[in-house]
Amino acid sequence: MAKVITDNQHYADIASAIRTKNETDTLYKPSEMAPAILAIQGGVELNFEVVGGETEPENPAENTIWVNTKNEITSWVFDTTKPETPEDGMVWFRMSASSNIDFNALKNQNSVRIRPNAAQQYVNGSWEYMVTMYYQNGEWTNVWNGELYEYGNVFERVTGGYSAQAYTGNANGKAPTVTFNDDSMYISQPGGDNADGRCITNNVIDMSGYNTLYMLYSCTNAALEMANGHLAIDDVSSFDDSTYVAMSSRLVHGEMQTTSIDISKIDRGYPCVRFTNYYNTINVTVYKLWME
Repeated sequence: MAKVITDNQHYADIASAIRTKNETDTLYKPSEMAPAILAIQGGVELNFEVVGGETEPENPAENTIWVNTKNEITSWVFDTTKPETPEDGMVWFRMSASSNIDFNALKNQNSVRIRPNAAQQYVNGSWEYMVTMYYQNGEWTNVWNGELYEYGNVFERVTGGYSAQAYTGNANGKAPTVTFNDDSMYISQPGGDNADGRCITNNVIDMSGYNTLYMLYSCTNAALEMANGHLAIDDVSSFDDSTYVAMSSRLVHGEMQTTSIDISKIDRGYPCVRFTNYYNTINVTVYKLWME
């Protein structure tokens, strides 16, 4: 399946389709669209089903959305932002710019598309992320929950994959060598004076609604100390300047450790592992990169 993009035009198309079916001129917010669809009369049927439970459904219908939860699902909503007055048991399917799944909300209709990329359930006064799966063409697909890399999975529909870049702001920039292993991503930055380089997602990532970007990694370098490598977020994909929206503390030599960045005030950006001003080769092995 091709990468899926959700934007204001898609929401406008959904609202227009609803008005056509119910013959009104009502303006709809995204949070009002699902109830409006359910209220449409005249034989219109939903093209999907939301189910809950801790075991995989047997003989699921096409476009079944399974929320792995021990709690009863009392209601559900598709929206870009959390409902302001949720009821206990409500599931919020977060609509955003990147999604693993794409389907028609209504049977025999092609204009009302559903593209969620995460699911949370309101339980005992707080929102909890839920593992959520979608059934299509005989296979279950994980509804994305903020993962950008995990033990060999680059989540290509979301990230677009990863690329090595050399800094073009001076003549000394060098692109790292990136090796995609079965369980890790190995990034080797060659040494040199101002030999800046980075490994970056090809797609811009929608970070709205998330608070922290994490990376599980190990690092080795010739000096056996902190390297001039960082987890960072850029607001552009080009590498002609060295300014970043956010950056972690320097990566530390050693095995299996975690670094993080506060992204609570960042709506979108390109996560990357960047290197700067270091004479010795730096090797970073990434095991996981994810948002919460």
